[in-house]
Amino acid sequence: MAGSAERLWERAAQLPTGQRAAFVAWAKQELIRRAAVRRYPTAGALAQAIDPETIQTPDLEMIDDASNGRSAHRARGS
Repeated sequence: MAGSAERLWERAAQLPTGQRAAFVAWAKQELIRRAAVRRYPTAGALAQAIDPETIQTPDLEMIDDASNGRSAHRARGS
């Protein structure tokens, strides 16, 4: 992976100035997005970080599961 990232940056360095700036801006935003997804993998995790009094109910867990592609066929209350 590191090799492919290096090749990507080498190719980006050859872009015209405007395109290079756009690529760098995109890459920075992507790194920020990936860090946020690692830190807050679900909407519920983000909500609890914003407001620690947020209660993760079974219905909110189903929403988190569905948004992450996990099965939402979980029995209520389990």
